[in-house]
Amino acid sequence: MVVRSLTGRSGIGAALGAALLLSAGSANALDINSVYNVQEAPVDSAVYSGGGGHAFYIPTLLYGSNDEKFVVDNNVGMTFGYDSGASQWILDGRIVTDATKNLSLSSQQAFDVHIAFDSTTSGSKLLELNNCAYVASAGGTGTCGSIDPSTWMLFSENTNPGPEMTGVAGSAFDGASLALTFNTTHPFEAGVGASGKNLDLGASGWYSYTLSVASNTNASSHGLYYWKYANGNGDVNVNLSDNGTFQVPEPGAVTILAAGLFGLGVMRRRRKRRGAV
Repeated sequence: MVVRSLTGRSGIGAALGAALLLSAGSANALDINSVYNVQEAPVDSAVYSGGGGHAFYIPTLLYGSNDEKFVVDNNVGMTFGYDSGASQWILDGRIVTDATKNLSLSSQQAFDVHIAFDSTTSGSKLLELNNCAYVASAGGTGTCGSIDPSTWMLFSENTNPGPEMTGVAGSAFDGASLALTFNTTHPFEAGVGASGKNLDLGASGWYSYTLSVASNTNASSHGLYYWKYANGNGDVNVNLSDNGTFQVPEPGAVTILAAGLFGLGVMRRRRKRRGAV
């Protein structure tokens, strides 16, 4: 509505500035200039009827272990943000096994994660919440939420970095790596309600993995016996929160924003003159 109400050169500049400012503050879209903290997505039973509580789910990895759910390592953390130099979105950090399932092994199973994504418009969005959480345009009733999947972003995996998960040195996964392949029918998605577990800003995706092992010495020494399967399937369900860190905007964006702010100033001065007449 703001853009339509402005005319002339000053109006164009004001519209550009306003559009940039509004997009930066949108709650339904990721800000390309922000870095987001990543945590496992808690389950809101009012909008989701299944299980969860994990950041990464990696089943059938080891014999002798019931640990399948991985959470973000609080000592290292995990972030998701746009790398303007590589023109990619990067998910980076460390995951460990869920201590609530097996405390004795929780600090011994850990992966460093580095996944690069490109934004895409291909594929369809996966709606995992109860039907009541979505707006009518998405086929929902909106009685327990107002999630609009049309605001979500979709991402395709960029495989250039190599193995997306590397076993942490000294852990049970030392010497192991996982190469992930994300589902293309339902790509990795991010937005409000996109974790598939709650109504918060989040992200989720399905993947298959291929295991490479340089040695299983560490696994066996921790009582985990040996690797179970070389291939498997898993998923990601995380919450995202803006950590207040901002990337330096591109020079062109700064120029446009400055022009927009200048245009807003010109319009304000013109309105004052008209009021004084």
